[in-house]
Amino acid sequence: MLILHMAGINGSLILWAEKSIGSKARKGRHPWSATIYELRDISPILKDSDDTTATAWLPTTEDTPIPSSGMLAEMSATPKCIAPWKVDGLRLSVAESIEILSAAYDKRTLKDGVVVGEDVEWWTQIMRQASSMVARQQYLPDAVPFDDQEYQAVWNPVFVGEDAEWVDLAAAKMPASGRALTLTADKGTTFQPAVVVLWDVISNMTDYMVRTVHSDS
Repeated sequence: MLILHMAGINGSLILWAEKSIGSKARKGRHPWSATIYELRDISPILKDSDDTTATAWLPTTEDTPIPSSGMLAEMSATPKCIAPWKVDGLRLSVAESIEILSAAYDKRTLKDGVVVGEDVEWWTQIMRQASSMVARQQYLPDAVPFDDQEYQAVWNPVFVGEDAEWVDLAAAKMPASGRALTLTADKGTTFQPAVVVLWDVISNMTDYMVRTVHSDS
């Protein structure tokens, strides 16, 4: 069995998973981290996704990360700290993110033996909001820094009124695992606020959706 997780990094989503059959923790590697092969086998959508190694900052006993669910292992231990654990992951393109989240929407399992984690469930709501913003034409053109001194034209969502309130509420509900990944294991690592992680991802989703709508019209 796998439990799927997603975390936002620099506007992209990284998919990783815990599995029910693990190994002994070694050299800081998460003992229940699914392999790249196991991740790709979840869906044909993922067959060409870029693989990566990330660091998951997780509640930890003296020498073992605490699983996200009792379906994987005993959860009676009390966490001693938040510690870094290396995990295999897939860095999803915006298109791949939307496809996987659409497939996972309002489901507890993506397929037999693949459980949708609470962070993935939360990201499905972000994807749905991006879709709503595009349908209501709540976006404007913008230029953002890209590749040193260059700028890139993008479509950014515009949050006003109830949509502005939604951002704060959604960020407050983000599971900690939704922003628990980093690309390094430095002890001095700082984590972006949930609202920043949310904004970076939903902005990229909105831009992609707007461009797709216009290219299809």
